[in-house]
Amino acid sequence: MESIWAKSNKARTLLEHSEDVYRAFVALFGRPGQITAFAKSWQRFFKLADFELFWHCAEAAVVFHDWGKANDGFQNAVLQKARQILRHEHLSGLFLGLDTVHEWVGSRSDVDWDVVLGAVISHHLKCGEFDETASRDFSFGGRLAGGDGSQIQVLWSEPSCRELWEWAGSRLQLPGGRPQLPTPIWRFGPRPSTFNLSNHAQHVDETRLAPLDRQLRDTPQNANRRRLMWAVRSALIAADAVGSAQLRMADSSLERWVEKCFELPPCTRQQIENDVIEPRVAQLRSDGRWDDAKGMGGWSDFQIKCEMLPPRALLIAPCGSGKTLAAWRWVAKQCERPVQRVFFLYPTRGTATEGFRDYVSWAPECDAGLVHGTAGFELDGMFESPDVGAADHRAGKRFEVDPRLFALGHWSKRLVSATVDQFLGFMQYQYNSLLMLPILANSVVVVDEVHSYDRGLFSALRDLLKWFDIPVLCMTASMPAHRRQLLESSGMTVSNAAGGELDVTSAAPR
Repeated sequence: MESIWAKSNKARTLLEHSEDVYRAFVALFGRPGQITAFAKSWQRFFKLADFELFWHCAEAAVVFHDWGKANDGFQNAVLQKARQILRHEHLSGLFLGLDTVHEWVGSRSDVDWDVVLGAVISHHLKCGEFDETASRDFSFGGRLAGGDGSQIQVLWSEPSCRELWEWAGSRLQLPGGRPQLPTPIWRFGPRPSTFNLSNHAQHVDETRLAPLDRQLRDTPQNANRRRLMWAVRSALIAADAVGSAQLRMADSSLERWVEKCFELPPCTRQQIENDVIEPRVAQLRSDGRWDDAKGMGGWSDFQIKCEMLPPRALLIAPCGSGKTLAAWRWVAKQCERPVQRVFFLYPTRGTATEGFRDYVSWAPECDAGLVHGTAGFELDGMFESPDVGAADHRAGKRFEVDPRLFALGHWSKRLVSATVDQFLGFMQYQYNSLLMLPILANSVVVVDEVHSYDRGLFSALRDLLKWFDIPVLCMTASMPAHRRQLLESSGMTVSNAAGGELDVTSAAPR
């Protein structure tokens, strides 16, 4: 075989892709002793107790994540000759689970190899418990439905595979030479002169993965390792996505593209006031919906007090009271500490679009973003319809992102209106949502209409508050008592900031 390919377009070999992902990892996180500003945000966001342990584990996961592509089944699938019978990331984990390989990498005692194994097999979020009788495609080491054949040939002897071993040993400073490896013919079930793939998958599951799963359960004693697992897998997913996208980054190098996304000046209070609050107030004044004679220059007492709420707060105020503008005042206050991005999250596409049109879109087009399933359609000609008005300077702006980069296209945005599922979905292991984690790491978040969340989404919100360090303001017109108590137990300060008549209104049944 001439080359071992990583992608179906044959644009990169497996070694080239592995190097691309490694470059992306270093561009994002730097190196021990020289970590990036983004890496510091990542450490704070995940509340990592030992950043060097994280870095070494993530580095190892990056190096080994796609080794399972070095088999004839995957290569035939790439060349469209046949359908593979085993997920490549599962095979990467099965390689790491070999006793001789585990002994080889075990010379690095500064790496949690079970966490690395867990991150590698699940970095495409398609890995369930081992079950040789399961019909699901995603059971660990399970045979894919519709795959061709019942065995694969691992390409141990190919020169390009040997280069991959040498590259890994050099990157991770492992002992010279590669460990002893079993026969290259791996088969589901027993057969002479073949390696029993099913038995090995069961062995790895029982001795490595099941104990890891028990140790990662939600108990105070396991919190640090749980955070480590999440941070390593998320870092691998991000680096893999950037490394895979580097051929679609126009004329920019991978490193330069990452730098443009994360070496940004912080959002400041003045920027939020100039780019969002003042233009919105001017629009309301022009429409006759802002009375400078009322309150303090048109601002109500509760709106002014809102900016003094702590970094974790629940604001209860009725519809029409101006709580969205109050929330932007809170955002401006939070931006007095270093913050790179602001996310305003809504329950529906319609409300997210309205939030973008009324507030976020006043910012420069390079900073303002709209993220939901039909955002591209909504943005097309948003400010060119007759009812917008000829004087609206937003007409002609291009807020769309490069579609070739998919979710990564949003990494350059700094002020974003989005549906809440696009971001909190990472708590439920949604891939695109996990790709948004890097831009959440140093941000401020406003979550609107939290009363409308179903049980799963409300649980995801509580997990965000529990596990991650990020300023969050929740808003609603009313809140059931038991949910209010749950948010208070999650560290939220509750404020019926409107007071007086508005306080009575907000407490009324919906």
